[in-house]
Amino acid sequence: MISEEPTRSDPAVDALIESADATAEVERALAEMPPKRRAVCALRWLDGLTYAQIAERLGINEKTVENHIGTGIKFMRERLGKR
Repeated sequence: MISEEPTRSDPAVDALIESADATAEVERALAEMPPKRRAVCALRWLDGLTYAQIAERLGINEKTVENHIGTGIKFMRERLGKR
């Protein structure tokens, strides 16, 4: 069974995503992602949807959602870690 939470969560990335001051920076970083990954990550981080909800909404497999989130977390660490 696939976890509803990111398996490779990073507290620093989570804190940035939750911070109102970081929202614009997160949105700029999201805009740099490929379209499908951007959609998956935005639905998770900005809209708070579960993996199952994202998969259903986008018509993709939950494992694909998990992969996009994992890659997105790595990207955000690199992008936002340069601050």
